[in-house]
Amino acid sequence: MNKKITLLLFLIGMVFNQNLQAQSFLHTPTHGPLPEWQKVQNKADQAMARKQWQTAANFYNQALSFIDDPEVTPQVPAEMEIKRLLDSLAKAQLLATEFGDSTRGVLNCDTMMRHQVRGVLVTKHSIPVQFQFGKVTFSDRGQQVAKQLVTCLTEQNIPVIKLIGHTDAAGDPQPNLVLSKKRAKTLESYLKDKGVTSTILTEGKGEEAPIPIDNPDSYSPAEVDAMNRRVEIITE
Repeated sequence: MNKKITLLLFLIGMVFNQNLQAQSFLHTPTHGPLPEWQKVQNKADQAMARKQWQTAANFYNQALSFIDDPEVTPQVPAEMEIKRLLDSLAKAQLLATEFGDSTRGVLNCDTMMRHQVRGVLVTKHSIPVQFQFGKVTFSDRGQQVAKQLVTCLTEQNIPVIKLIGHTDAAGDPQPNLVLSKKRAKTLESYLKDKGVTSTILTEGKGEEAPIPIDNPDSYSPAEVDAMNRRVEIITE
C-alpha cells in the first residue's frame, strides 16, 4: 500500500513540475536588439551615475531625437518612457550648468525648449537660470542661459509663457518665496528688454515645490539644491 501511495505522489510531482516548466517557457520574455534610443539612454544613465552631467544631458537629448525620428524608431516607446527621458534631461541640464566646465553643448533650443516628442507634448521646461546667492542678479552662467533663452523664445514665437521661480530649502520659507517671485520678475524684465514679444506671466513658489527625485541618495545636498534653484517655463 505504501508503495502505491509513494508511486502516486511521484507521478503527481512529475505532472506538477512539467506544468511549471511549461508555464516558465510561456512567460520567458524574448529579447531582441535594443533600439538606438535605448542604447543611448543607457549611456546617459551611466554618465549620470558618474556625475558627468553635460555628457548625460547630450546623450538624453540624442535619445529623444532618435525617438522623434520615425525612421530610426518606427515603434513609439511608451509615454512614460519618453517622460522619464525628458525628466532625466532636465536634471542633467540643471546640474551641468551648475557644475560643468562650461555651458557649451548643453544650452540650446532642443534641450531647453523641446515642445513635443512623437506626440507627447512638453509644456514645462526647467531652465537653469542661476542668480548670485541671495540676490536677484544673474550669475555669469545665469546670464549665458538667459541670453540663449532669448534666442529660443524669439525663434519659436510662443504667444504666452509663464515663469515660475523656485529656490532651494536654505533659509526661511517666506523670504525664499519673496526671492523666487523677484527672480521670476527679473527674468521677465530681461526677456522683454531683449525683444521677446510673448505675453509673460510670473509666479514664485520658493522652496515649496522641490524637483521630484526618485533616487535622492544618488545626489549630494549641493546637487539637490542646484536642481531646486531653477526657473520653470510653462508654455501654452
